[in-house]
Amino acid sequence: LYLNLIKPQGIGQTWGVQYPQSSTCAVRGSSVVFPCLYDYPETQDSKSVQHQVETVMWCFKDEMCFTDSFVYHSGQGTIESEFIKRAEYLGDKHKNCTLNIKVIRTTDQGTYRFRFIVNHNKWTGVSGVALSVKGKELQVKVNSSGENNTVREGDRVTLICENRNCTSTQTELIWFKNGQPLSNTQTTANTLFFNPVSSESSGNYACALKNYPNSISQHIIMDVRFPDKLNIVLLASVLGTSILLILGSIVILIAVKR
Repeated sequence: LYLNLIKPQGIGQTWGVQYPQSSTCAVRGSSVVFPCLYDYPETQDSKSVQHQVETVMWCFKDEMCFTDSFVYHSGQGTIESEFIKRAEYLGDKHKNCTLNIKVIRTTDQGTYRFRFIVNHNKWTGVSGVALSVKGKELQVKVNSSGENNTVREGDRVTLICENRNCTSTQTELIWFKNGQPLSNTQTTANTLFFNPVSSESSGNYACALKNYPNSISQHIIMDVRFPDKLNIVLLASVLGTSILLILGSIVILIAVKR
């Protein structure tokens, strides 16, 4: 949604700021990215004067960005002390205004807004992005392609690391198996993939925030079973051996009696 404020005189209709996510959540201690795009006419309507972005900025908890301190400022604006070395502008002075905030704190909860200045014309995306900050309570869930979510060899299995109150996939995680960090694993965001799963994948699994090992979740046990067909074959084999042993014992008893 493009947000129109007061239209500067002599300026076209394409001024605006777009936030693809109007709200997001982040786990305390993690990082969060606010995707952001902004737009403005290349030239003024009545003149051939080329528009140039002079200044871009992000503010916190200020509806119009009429503030003396900022989360980020490309000019001489004062950066709020709590965001120094934690806020990183990933955008540019053209159309991208994406912002990254690292090592999220509880006090970071609130609404963030982008503002830019072009040839002395100022524009603020007033709706902003609302950030909620949650604790580090992580848990692991198991999803299997098998029936009743039972894990058998050959199934497709995913382990999902979730925060009980935050479903954001931006959180950087690390996985553990039997207490040891996993490396070179098939992971995407908060998910660990096994396709297909094997008996060697059996073990205790847990997840934690990448730079906060004390945030480790409770362990879950993944017990990979043999496929049902293989179980039947093994059972038949065991039963067959038992029957042969019984028949052999009978033959021996008959021979002894004679």
